[in-house]
Order: sequence, then C-alpha cells, then structure tokens
Amino acid sequence: RELFIPRGFAHGFAVLEGDAIVRYKCDNYYAPECEGSILWNDADLAIDWDISPESAILSAKDMLNRSLKECDELFDYNVVILGGEGQLARAIVCVAHDAASEYVALGRAEADLCDVESLRRAVAMADIVVNCAAYTNVDKAEEDVTLCALLNSKAPENLAIAMKETDGLLVHISTDYVFDGQGDTPWQPDCKDYKPLNVYGQTKLEGELAVAGTLEKYFIVRI
Repeated sequence: RELFIPRGFAHGFAVLEGDAIVRYKCDNYYAPECEGSILWNDADLAIDWDISPESAILSAKDMLNRSLKECDELFDYNVVILGGEGQLARAIVCVAHDAASEYVALGRAEADLCDVESLRRAVAMADIVVNCAAYTNVDKAEEDVTLCALLNSKAPENLAIAMKETDGLLVHISTDYVFDGQGDTPWQPDCKDYKPLNVYGQTKLEGELAVAGTLEKYFIVRI
C-alpha cells in the first residue's frame, strides 16, 4: 500500500505487525536539515494511536523527538494574506493569529495583483502566501468578463511569476466551479476533467493552470 503525503504536511504512522517494512519514496533529494519530528504521544497533539506507551516500540531516532511546545521554531512562518479586505481573508487572519508568528493581510493598496513588481515587493520575505483575492460575483461575471478575467486569471499568473523568484509556498484559493457539478462521486485532487459552465469557473480554472504551470511549491484549495 502507498500513502501520498504532500510537501509540507506532517505525518505519522503506527505499524501493527512485527514484520512490516516501511519505505519512503521522495520526489526530490532528501534534506535532513528540513526535517522536524515530534513525540508520537505528545499530549497537545492528542492523537489516539490505540497503543499504550509501554507496548510501543520506537526507533532510536524517534526516541529523541521533542514535544510540540519545544518545537515552536519549526512552525515559525511569515505569512502574507492577499485580498486582505475580503471576508475570506479576514477569516484566515483569525487562524493566522494563532498559527503564525508573523502575518500580514494586504489589500489592493499594498499589493496590486495586476502589477508584478508590486507583488514582488509584497511576497519577497514571505514563507507562505495565501491568495484570497478574486472576482466572486458569479452572475455579474457573465457581463463583466474583462474584469473577472483580470482578477481570476491574470492576477494569479502575476502572483505565480512573482513567487517563482522566492522560496515561498503559495496557497491559491479556487472553486469547484471549474467542474460542471455532474456525477455522484467526489472529484479527486488530481482530476483533470475540467468542465466550467460559466465565466467565473472558466477564469478560475485559468488561474489554477497558471499557478500549476509556473510554480512547484503550491497548493490549490477549492471551496
């Protein structure tokens, strides 16, 4: 069996059989200096492994792991939230307040998504950029095609170009409108059967493809 773990995601596992063999496959060079580990039974994580501490068999490496409270420096990120004047960005700010050591929400005046140079300055020192900026009026988009395409297609392309010069991670917020809404099973993350039914969905899809075609470090989140 294989388990896919996206870049940047923490993971842990318990082997229930003594003769199990675990192998890791990486899509890039292994960099030990980028790895951090936490105690498997850390109280703050509160994971129910259904294994008693007395019966758990740990590797020598795992025995040296630290608690979550001791690992704060592993999660010391600078976060830039774009589209800072919008409802979604304000909600993310509430999360960033608890999760990030430094964050800033930037509106159009501080980060113009139509200007690559403005974006370069905005994201230059960011570890993570969350792009909440978009044209979201689905019905009006049918009439306001040019502005919708500018904000949903061209702006993400500009942002991807700016971030290509950094080592930051882009979290690009998109929509399930890139699909047609038909079918009775969930779409898988790697599904390419795009069938947008309106201008809004089409422009958001173009933005997704621009990000995916430009960057290696990104997540596309459809809501």
